[in-house]
Amino acid sequence: MAAIFSTNKIRCIMKKNIVYLFIGFIISLHSIAQDGVSESKWQTKQLLIDGDDNEWTKPLSFFDTQSAIMFSVSNDNKYLYLCFSNNDRMKTGKMMKAGWSIELYASEKKRKFDASIIFPNSIDPGINMQTDFNAAVKIYKSEIQIVKTKGFLLTKTEINLSNNSGINIAVGADSTEKIVYELKIPLQELMAESLIQLNEVITLDLTVNSIEKPKGANSMSSTRSSFSTSGGGHGGGRGGGGYNKKNSGVYDQSGLYEKVSFKQKIKLVKQ
Repeated sequence: MAAIFSTNKIRCIMKKNIVYLFIGFIISLHSIAQDGVSESKWQTKQLLIDGDDNEWTKPLSFFDTQSAIMFSVSNDNKYLYLCFSNNDRMKTGKMMKAGWSIELYASEKKRKFDASIIFPNSIDPGINMQTDFNAAVKIYKSEIQIVKTKGFLLTKTEINLSNNSGINIAVGADSTEKIVYELKIPLQELMAESLIQLNEVITLDLTVNSIEKPKGANSMSSTRSSFSTSGGGHGGGRGGGGYNKKNSGVYDQSGLYEKVSFKQKIKLVKQ
């Protein structure tokens, strides 16, 4: 015989189910917040590392509010691919003039590593982001032909940007006046090839250095920023980190004199 439930009983059952679903949702959110790990994307074909982000899905996956850096991470069975861009002129100028670095590390036993790529600062006074963006990027690229490294297994101290083997790095600018950094890192630069399982959790720690303050200014400070996944767009974080436009129309440049850094954990994926 089919079971027959009263309207009140059905309502009671539905309320209980909704409560259970809500509790499960909260537990799931808590787990994600505690874990803080995002997945890399599987790279179906090798990228041409040329300082052009046209091959990357837009918008890029992550956006850091204080540095205005957007970035995405992907991998295949041999390489880790990274793309960073910034279309905030003042914050891009800070990256060029102060220098910035990327640290990649993992703490898992037998697959532990800690490697860094350090982009030097430009000292050329011709880099003026408020006049000619493309000219500034051209000057910058000519100055940073050598990028320092440490902690990699095969590449010991530096990389030439014209290098097409091993760790490959390119810097460019697109028609929207956005700087682009592309990197291709062989996974065997991070760990022995026999240990690679494509489930490694890698922490990406990015730091943009501070520009030296003019005499008479307050002492420098350091701040750790927040970031968010971009989803369908880059949210409302742009313009933060001491670069907010004042009511007078003048930009507050205090963020130029602060070191900014953020971390993101990325789990490699299989095809």
